[in-house]
Amino acid sequence: GLKKLWERDLGPAFSSFAVVGDRLYTCGTKDKQQAIFCLNANTGAIVWQDAFEPEMTDPDPELFGTRATPTYDDGRVYILGGIGRLICYDAKSGNKIWDRKFGPMPQWGFSGSVLIEGNHAIVSVGGDGGSLCALNKKTGDMIWKCGTDRPGYATPYPFTFKDKRYICAFLYGSVILADAATGNKVWEMEWPSHSGVNAASPIFHDGKLFISSGYGFGCGVFKLAHAKDDMLTGKQVWKSKALKNKFQTPVLYKGNLYTSDEQMLKCVDFNTGDIRWRKGESLFSRMKHGT
Repeated sequence: GLKKLWERDLGPAFSSFAVVGDRLYTCGTKDKQQAIFCLNANTGAIVWQDAFEPEMTDPDPELFGTRATPTYDDGRVYILGGIGRLICYDAKSGNKIWDRKFGPMPQWGFSGSVLIEGNHAIVSVGGDGGSLCALNKKTGDMIWKCGTDRPGYATPYPFTFKDKRYICAFLYGSVILADAATGNKVWEMEWPSHSGVNAASPIFHDGKLFISSGYGFGCGVFKLAHAKDDMLTGKQVWKSKALKNKFQTPVLYKGNLYTSDEQMLKCVDFNTGDIRWRKGESLFSRMKHGT
C-alpha cells in the first residue's frame, strides 16, 4: 500500500485544497470558529492559521464548517466564509489584506469559492452585493454587481464565447450571464430548484451551456447566440432528467458527461442528452452522490 507521509486534524469543513508549491491551503474548525489553514504540503506542519468567522451549522446539526475552498492568486489567498465574510490574505504570512461582509446568508451557508478573473475577485452573494459582484482583487473595492436573485451554492463560472469573457451564476431560482468586464447582464433564464439548491457548476462547450440540479429537477443544454445591444439568447437544445446533480459537477470528456448524480454513476451525451450507460441502480448503491 501507499506510505502515509503525514496526517493532521483540522476540524470539520467541506473545503477542498488549494496547493501551490510547498503550501497547502484549506479550511477547518478551531475554537468553535471557521478557520483557514496554511500547511507545509510536505510535512503537514501549520505555517499559519486564522479563525475568521463564527462556526456555522447546517440545518442538520452534524454538518458544520466552511463550505468553500480557498482560492490562490498571485501571492494572495481568498476565502468566502459560510456566514458571508470575504477575506483576502497574504499567502506567505497570513496577514489580512482586506475583508468585506455580505448577507443575508442562504439557508445552507455561502458555498461558492472566489473566482479570480483578471483583476477581479468575483463572488455570488445576493443581497446588497447583487447576484454576482466583482471586487478589485487587491483592495476589495466594489467594481460592479449584477442581478437580484438570491445566491445558489455554485462557484461563479467563467467562459469565453465569440472572443468575449462571460461569468455564469447559478442562483436560487435562475441562471444569469454577465459581461466579465462590465457586469452587464446579457442573459437570464428561470431555473427552479429545491430551496435554492442549485449547486453543481455549469459547463460551457462548443457554444452551448449545460446546467443540472438535484431533487428530481434535471438538466439541460442551451445554445448561446448574439442578439442586439450585446445581449445573448439561449435556445434549448435538450432538457431532461437524464442527470440530476445535487451538488457534484459532471466531467465533460470527448462529448460525454460523466457523473455520479443523486441516482447512480452515468455517462450522458452532451449534445443529445441520451444516456449512454449507467451503473449502480440499487437503492443502497454507494455510486450516487459520488460516494
